[in-house]
Amino acid sequence: MPAKLDEFRACRERMNDRILEIDHLGIKRFFNLDTAAYKDATLDGKTRELLGLVASNIALVVGGSIVIPHMRHAVETIDTLRLEQNK
Repeated sequence: MPAKLDEFRACRERMNDRILEIDHLGIKRFFNLDTAAYKDATLDGKTRELLGLVASNIALVVGGSIVIPHMRHAVETIDTLRLEQNK
C-alpha cells in the first residue's frame, strides 16, 4: 500500500478522534449520519458512496455558485479600499 494512502488514513483517523473529543452533540450526529449513509442496505455501500460523490459534485456547483456574487463584492471592496489607501 502506498505510503501516501497510509498517511491519509492515519491523519483521517487522528482528526476524526480529535473532532469527536470536542463532545458536541451536533458534530456527533453529523458523523453518525455520514457513517450511516454508507452502510449496506438496499444499495451496497460502494454504490451509495459513488452516488454520494456524484451528489456532492453537483451540490458543489449548485451551492458553490452563490460564492461568485459574494466574491465579486469582496474583490470590488478590496479594490476600493486599496484605491483609498493609495490616495
